Amino acid sequence: MQPPFYAQQMAATHHQPLLVESSCDAQADLDITATRNEAGDTLVLHVVHDAATDGSLSLNLLDFGPVGIISYTVLSGPEKAENTPDSPFRHIPSEGSVDVAARLPLKPYSYTVFVIASK
Repeated sequence: MQPPFYAQQMAATHHQPLLVESSCDAQADLDITATRNEAGDTLVLHVVHDAATDGSLSLNLLDFGPVGIISYTVLSGPEKAENTPDSPFRHIPSEGSVDVAARLPLKPYSYTVFVIASK
């Protein structure tokens, strides 16, 4: 599969029905969308980082409640990345987690889905 397939798969896997008002300091290399479930205990951030260097985000989760670990799935690679028959898994998503007190990591040229669940 090619990277766009994995990006669509990530979006579908982490879909939540309600759009959340969100804002970000003006950065031309970020595109962020926040959604949540109907119970209000899961928040999902879809972040596109369109820069050639690593980056990070800090969160201010007003009225969300206590949070423990934040899990994420990330797909990154060069702008014109592709998987070839010789390297079919060169650009595939990877998963990780980060403590809520830490800044959220952003890889160069990446699409990252952060899942934040309240305790």
